[in-house]
Amino acid sequence: MVTSEWECSATELELLAQACRTLDELDVLRRAVAKEGATVAGSQGQRRAHPALSELRLGRGELRRLLDALGIPQPLAGAAGGEGVVSLTSRRASKAATARWEKQRGSSSHA
Repeated sequence: MVTSEWECSATELELLAQACRTLDELDVLRRAVAKEGATVAGSQGQRRAHPALSELRLGRGELRRLLDALGIPQPLAGAAGGEGVVSLTSRRASKAATARWEKQRGSSSHA
């Protein structure tokens, strides 16, 4: 779908392939946690977090980095059916505006 809507450079195609592989790996990890549970027996028999949980967290961060590098808009949290999207540029601008607002509010509250 992405390649049918946008022209991609060789670098972008590689980033897209990496994002797809990351999604596949995340699916495998999610299935492992679903099958085995969120905790597993440790070396001494103690319950500990499933190792796949930390790998999932790392994988989601990697996916985010890849999608940001591609400039693919991300679904808004809570958007019905993922219909709303916010581009990387919009998210950065929003973050910068929020930082300026917080800085202004912080300096005016001390005045």
